[in-house]
Amino acid sequence: MADAPWIDPWRHSRLPWQAPGDQCVDARPACALLDMAFAPDAWTQLRALAVDVVPLFTHRYTGKGLDRLSPCLVVLPDEARARERCWQALLDLSNGAPMLSVLRSTGDPHALAEHLRGIWEGRSSTGQPWLLRWADGRAAARLLDALDDAQRTRVLGGLHDWHLPTRIGDWMCVTGKGGVPFDADARPLTFTAAQEAALRSGSQADAITRFILQRPVLRPDATLPSQVHRCAEHVLARLARRGIDHPALAHRMTIKEVAVRNGRHGEDETP
Repeated sequence: MADAPWIDPWRHSRLPWQAPGDQCVDARPACALLDMAFAPDAWTQLRALAVDVVPLFTHRYTGKGLDRLSPCLVVLPDEARARERCWQALLDLSNGAPMLSVLRSTGDPHALAEHLRGIWEGRSSTGQPWLLRWADGRAAARLLDALDDAQRTRVLGGLHDWHLPTRIGDWMCVTGKGGVPFDADARPLTFTAAQEAALRSGSQADAITRFILQRPVLRPDATLPSQVHRCAEHVLARLARRGIDHPALAHRMTIKEVAVRNGRHGEDETP
């Protein structure tokens, strides 16, 4: 993991669908999806879990070091205690990064892997090829919001649900479309210009947040990543209302807002 976090620490160690105090582990088949680009040196740690690990880029893309960056599926054990141990290890591995999500499906894990490979490629309105970072919870949430109904059915077909990490270290549940099978369409997902604009707009706050988080002098120790992100969103909304699209100005205004917010917080704590 990088020194600077990307999201807040995990709020709890329960499986995403478990309620507080719930000691019953749902035995419904589940797979964790990990974006190993956040932790490319953690493959040995991951394979030490003695569970089925399915890299998604193997035999599909080639390139030096690409295997270390490949997203992968980890099949969660059916047995309750083994599942709990595996889940805790994945939480420890991913703490502070949006690299862990969980998909539940009655489909075979390798069929699920093939389904994910089929939606991993996209194409812009001008024909430019994209790789879609579905294993990054922030990117997955933006992509799902931008899809039209037919695209959502294609992506969520065959899934019971998909639990994505939030910036506050909790989970959001996306209901799947388990009544339809995994989509066999191998064509890239094609985005319209309007969808591309929505995706770009949604990524701006994350870019500003990361810039600040990587520079401790700009972020007091007590400031959480989610708080920086809220400041960035607030600034971008203010600029958008004024019709201003100026990334450098947005960075400067967010840095100032983070400092002002911390000053207010410090005053609140003064006895």
